[in-house]
Amino acid sequence: MAGVLKLQGEYGRAQEYYQRALDGLEEIFGEDHAGTRLTRYYLAGLLKCRGEYEKALELYQQTLESDEKDRSGKDHVDTLTTVHAMAGVLEIQGEYEKAQEYYQRALDGRENVLGEDHVNTLTTVHAMAGVLEIQGDYEKAQEYYQRALDGRGKVLGEEHADTRLTRYCVAGLLKLRGEYETALELYQQVLDSEEKDIGKDRIDTLTTTRAIAGVLEIQGEYEKALQWYQRALDGHQKDNADDSIRVESVDGVARVEALLVALRPLVFISPPPGILEQTI
Repeated sequence: MAGVLKLQGEYGRAQEYYQRALDGLEEIFGEDHAGTRLTRYYLAGLLKCRGEYEKALELYQQTLESDEKDRSGKDHVDTLTTVHAMAGVLEIQGEYEKAQEYYQRALDGRENVLGEDHVNTLTTVHAMAGVLEIQGDYEKAQEYYQRALDGRGKVLGEEHADTRLTRYCVAGLLKLRGEYETALELYQQVLDSEEKDIGKDRIDTLTTTRAIAGVLEIQGEYEKALQWYQRALDGHQKDNADDSIRVESVDGVARVEALLVALRPLVFISPPPGILEQTI
């Protein structure tokens, strides 16, 4: 019941049911029972969704300690899943170095237990790239993103949503590093895949459209950038996107239009014959 309510966005009621289940399982089976641990893990995930990060971390830590005590060693699949989840919360809280430590632990374990190209391993590789990027270590971040991209393309396929996400992130990183042409090429690949898979006027597609506009703006391709920003804006209006999303495209259109006006050459228009003579 709690899981269904969570999927429906009824987080408050879902939390009540998860808590009720957790209390009951602890009373009947004990705190370290597998069912108790799983319910505690789900409750922590819900609290993360609700922004209650400290409480979520506390529950994840309890789950981790129980996992390590009950499972065969620290590298059990369930234990590593909890470690990865804890890293995610730490990253959200801005504890990037701690998050990196936990991601590294999860990555080492998953590589050892699941293999380098397992879907879960690649998820941690992608996450590691993200936390490295946030810390400004672009070179290492690109290595991890590229590894995740290659692996996901091979395992999931080039058109899979997870592969697209990694490709989008690689493009964003290349943009930061000033490699604009390569970034544009990757953004275009993402856009082509999104349009084919989910349609032209979906939020993800329009986000990529706006990203392309941003790179073109940086390159000074203002006419092209304006076309892409306008395309994103038109799509957001069709998609009924909320104001926080649409305003980025509105700002882009206004900014580039202002640049085009500012850069427009001044044209001297000669007066009709006789006008100057009349004014002298």
